Amino acid sequence: ADQEEMVAFRDMIKELQALRWRERLRHEAALKRLAEAQRRFNMQTSPFETSMFEIQQQIEAVSLEVKTSHEQRMTKQAELETVQRECEVEQEELLQTQLGFQRVNNSLRLRHQEIGEALQALRREQNLHEGSIEALLADNERCRRCLHAVRFETETERFVPHTTLERLKQDPMVNIK
Repeated sequence: ADQEEMVAFRDMIKELQALRWRERLRHEAALKRLAEAQRRFNMQTSPFETSMFEIQQQIEAVSLEVKTSHEQRMTKQAELETVQRECEVEQEELLQTQLGFQRVNNSLRLRHQEIGEALQALRREQNLHEGSIEALLADNERCRRCLHAVRFETETERFVPHTTLERLKQDPMVNIK
């Protein structure tokens, strides 16, 4: 009985080994089919994956460029805002300067007008004085003639009309005291 059992176990071991061998062959065949299917799949998807990888690299490069451009834009925007504020300040200062210039210009015009009016008043006054001087000179000359006519003299001066004095100065031969 033990021997029969041993034979039965040996037969069962042989059957299991044969089954294991068939399973192994089937498994290897399945692995070969799987490897072939994977190879075909890779060959079919390889161009797609390659192009997808290239596109992904291009996207990353473009994203980097966009990021750099955005940073530069933000920097330029900040600079622009700074320059605009400076420009506004300069414009305000320019307006204040122009306003000050207008004030000074208006005050100078008023001053010029006042000086012109004062100058005209002084010229009128000068004309009046010149007229008075001419009148006094004429009266002085008339008085000298009258004094000369009556032969009036002082110890230091003899009253001779100016026209006569000028004629005498031109003619050195005549000597009047």
